[in-house]
Amino acid sequence: MERSRSFENPVVELRPLNIDMQVELFNLFQSIAANPRMSLHLPWILRDMTSTEAVQGLIVSKQKKEAAGVEFARVILSNSEIAGVISYSLNEDNSKHAEIGYFLGPTYTGRGIAVTALKVITSGLISQNLQPVLNIEYNNIASQKVAIKAGFEYSGDCILHNSRYYQYFFRRLG
Repeated sequence: MERSRSFENPVVELRPLNIDMQVELFNLFQSIAANPRMSLHLPWILRDMTSTEAVQGLIVSKQKKEAAGVEFARVILSNSEIAGVISYSLNEDNSKHAEIGYFLGPTYTGRGIAVTALKVITSGLISQNLQPVLNIEYNNIASQKVAIKAGFEYSGDCILHNSRYYQYFFRRLG
């Protein structure tokens, strides 16, 4: 996947993170932090994204990781508004696995936006001969449904960060 390339789709558009987005991203993080159901699965937002300066630091960090070729992050735009973020990171063990993570703001869920963004990223990873992988908290039912709709299948349980996760591998473009 080209680093500076944007992906367009009738439902969503994926664009690289940039500093000009920090206020809009901060507002998105605040809407997630105010939603108990969502903040349960994204505790780092409550803990770390408490100011526009913190968001700027996150953007710069993601840009550095992208320049190093180890992580790629994109904002998810819906109707020209930032709806969420999707990213993937390459495993340090040089395997062909790419772990994907994503989230949307509460007003953007239930519209197929995450499914579409996940399919776009997955397609790009497959074209690079990488195996897309999702590790989803066992109690995050909404994210599990997104994964299945995007063509992922449950593979087994794993423990990450002292928590139980379900692991999903991509099986088909659906």
